[in-house]
Amino acid sequence: MRSASVIIAAMFLAVMLPGPELSAAGGPSTRPATHTGHDAKGDDTDDSPSVAGAGPHQIGDNDPSFWGPLTEDQQADAIGRLKKFARKSADQLRHPLHLSESKCFLLYSDVSENDASRYSTLLERMHGKLVEMFGVEKTQNVFRGKALVFIFARVEDYRLFERLSENTDPGGSFGMTHCFGDGMVHMAFYRYPSDSQFSHLLVHETVHGFLHRYRSPTYVPSWVNEGIADDLASELVPNRHRNRQTQGLVKAGLAQHNNALGDFFTARQIDGWQYPIAETLCAWMIRHNSRGYLDFINGIKDGQTCEASLKKNFDMTPDQMLAEYAKSMGLKTIRR
Repeated sequence: MRSASVIIAAMFLAVMLPGPELSAAGGPSTRPATHTGHDAKGDDTDDSPSVAGAGPHQIGDNDPSFWGPLTEDQQADAIGRLKKFARKSADQLRHPLHLSESKCFLLYSDVSENDASRYSTLLERMHGKLVEMFGVEKTQNVFRGKALVFIFARVEDYRLFERLSENTDPGGSFGMTHCFGDGMVHMAFYRYPSDSQFSHLLVHETVHGFLHRYRSPTYVPSWVNEGIADDLASELVPNRHRNRQTQGLVKAGLAQHNNALGDFFTARQIDGWQYPIAETLCAWMIRHNSRGYLDFINGIKDGQTCEASLKKNFDMTPDQMLAEYAKSMGLKTIRR
């Protein structure tokens, strides 16, 4: 686990929680899974600056045959598998879960139907925003079948689900995402009291699932993955006070690290103090050149290195980008 800097003690700390893989039907998987988790540490106020998390950590090789257009029969078969997994999970828990099904999501929960409906609507808004941003056909569902989401009113039920159904130790987490090499995406959450934080977390984690499914199974670097996840969550779950805190955390974090990013561009998983930088940097890139940002991610997904795609598609080297980003943040310089 990477520990966050003391300046972000109020943030949720990132924890990587790998475990044995499960297929969407609940049995042992022959393909790798990605696990991302959000820790339960930090305060629980709506003003918390971020919900940081451990982004996708790809284990082994994905099967690219599950990416690209899928037939109606293939999608129906995948949805059937996901619903079977959900029913088996409820039976294992001996705990009734009601389904809120939407175009792209299967949301199983024990929260109120009104809350479940609100979260389904938020998830569809997020999917629609990403589809628009990435130039995907509006009628297309990016997920294989649908994204499978579980929301529990009690943390004990959430963690029991992770141990029994996903065969994963959830540690002290409040939410986890499982991205499988066969294209399936599972997410599970404890619905903790802060609605603003929970909604931010819900969007953040689901963005990871979307990026896993978008275009190809190629891994997206942590700073890009976490940056766009927090930026989109901040847009869909606005919180002015959090935004102001995020700006301050960027400057404080850099000051504590001698204005150097460290392993920001190369880390398999960025550290806690780097999350606000990732969010504000990605937000700046989108404002500066939204088309170039999309081409930058497409280049990565098509097999280009991050630096090569940045130069070719965003028309900047990392140093040039950091110089412009620093100006936008009112900073003299940011070193790699």
